[in-house]
Amino acid sequence: MTYSQMAAKFGWPSIIFSILLTPFALLWSKLIAFPVWLDIIYKHKPFYVLKSIYKYPEEKNFVKKNVYSGAVQHSIFPPMLDALNGFNCHADAEGGKWIESFYGFIHCMDMTTHDDRMIIEPNSMTVFPALVFIEYPQGTSGPGVHEHRVRFHFPIKGPNMLNPAMWVTLFIPLSGVMVFANMAIVRYFKKNGVSVHNTNMPKKEDPSFALEDGSIPFVPAFADSYGSIS
Repeated sequence: MTYSQMAAKFGWPSIIFSILLTPFALLWSKLIAFPVWLDIIYKHKPFYVLKSIYKYPEEKNFVKKNVYSGAVQHSIFPPMLDALNGFNCHADAEGGKWIESFYGFIHCMDMTTHDDRMIIEPNSMTVFPALVFIEYPQGTSGPGVHEHRVRFHFPIKGPNMLNPAMWVTLFIPLSGVMVFANMAIVRYFKKNGVSVHNTNMPKKEDPSFALEDGSIPFVPAFADSYGSIS
């Protein structure tokens, strides 16, 4: 992804702001909020925080094409004011990177792409570490129904859960996603028939179905349950 492409999605102010802030943000993340030295002593386990189910009736892989990989963002504010959107992202499949911004601060993660899933993992330049599975069904759950699942895991299960700096830092991406969701669902998702069902701290999926990379094949609900957010 070139700088001009990033500017179209995130805006030049966010790019400049992120370049200047990244060294300090990395020091804070690696030494205080998510200390690498503590993780060496006690290997923190993933904490399953959130599961989201996206449903969209009109176009297969709608969110992947228009939000994850789209050339522009679809929140209320334009790229020049990206900080007001809370959250923005771009899936760079060719480069193997997931690029995201929270309130205008951009950082990146590694991304492995398959036909039915995208796996996002932290790297040395990641400020907010997470393990995220974006899982698509092989087919559809019924005529005209398309959906996918996103599962968020944070590597904090252990001593670092008692670290107040970690919770303060984690509030930034979590609140950014919520701001984006409330804006996007009302203005862009709702207009295109997209609904989202979020489950906080969900039960783990059956581990016997897990693949080697930790992803789990997504089997959607039947078409007659489409649109339910209960």
